Amino acid sequence: MTNTPNPAPERPERKATIRLGQRELSRITLVFALFIAVGASYGVYRMFLGFKAQRDIVISKDNLRSLYQAFKSYSQDFDGKLPPTANWTGWVSGYLPSTSRPGGRMALLHGPSDEGEIGYVYNTLAAGYDYEPQSSFLPQHQKTVVQQADPDHLILLIERPNAPINATAILPYPDSPEHQEELYKQLSFPHSGDGGRNQARTVILYASGRIEVVQRKDMRP
Repeated sequence: MTNTPNPAPERPERKATIRLGQRELSRITLVFALFIAVGASYGVYRMFLGFKAQRDIVISKDNLRSLYQAFKSYSQDFDGKLPPTANWTGWVSGYLPSTSRPGGRMALLHGPSDEGEIGYVYNTLAAGYDYEPQSSFLPQHQKTVVQQADPDHLILLIERPNAPINATAILPYPDSPEHQEELYKQLSFPHSGDGGRNQARTVILYASGRIEVVQRKDMRP
């Protein structure tokens, strides 16, 4: 009887596997690290933009408070009336408080924004406004538009990037669609931060001393 040798057992088929070497693992780790770094940097950048825009608005509000007090002090020396448009900064600059900023008190006529330095634009319709009108007993139809204006809604100053000295503009009450559109065209919104174009803001000073921060989307007609 002949013994037949048993055949050698077949080796199990090896499945294909992906084996990463140290170099590949290092590259993957580097890619993930870059994604994390970019995301963190973008978050920090957005925080910086938001902080800068808020700081710029605070500076502009402080400037406008000082300018309002200067306008009021001028009016007290000139029969209660606001200055004319011609050389209006010259009229009010002598009433501005001292400041430690470079440029002294004249530095209050400028402020920072996303678009560089801003200046302030005087409303032509506010020129000559009388805080103490002697004609308060005149019939309503005989009063001028300026005499009838509500100081809490009469715009005094607005912001504008790179506005020239003594800049002026007609800034009407937004009491009609036409006036709303006209006012919107005169406004710039130099403080956007990270909120995008529609959420960009501007600061407005009214003849009553009221300061309002408004967004583009709220002022668009």
